[in-house]
Amino acid sequence: MPSLFKSPALVLVVCGLLALAFFIVSDPQLGFGLRMDGRELGNVIDAANDARWATITGIAGSAFVVVLGIWLLMRRGPARV
Repeated sequence: MPSLFKSPALVLVVCGLLALAFFIVSDPQLGFGLRMDGRELGNVIDAANDARWATITGIAGSAFVVVLGIWLLMRRGPARV
């Protein structure tokens, strides 16, 4: 395993950023509106209204994970080599 990812806090930041990108890209209003089940978006307005709360929850959760990872990185003392 690369030494860059030995810190659990850094893994949290990377995973949080990946999740944030997923929720933004898969939102019909903010991103491309990708669907996991392969169906087309019938009505974009209805799809945006249906996905709004899931996207808000996903972005908030992802942002929390990123902030938690950054806090853990800052809390830690200087790196020991």
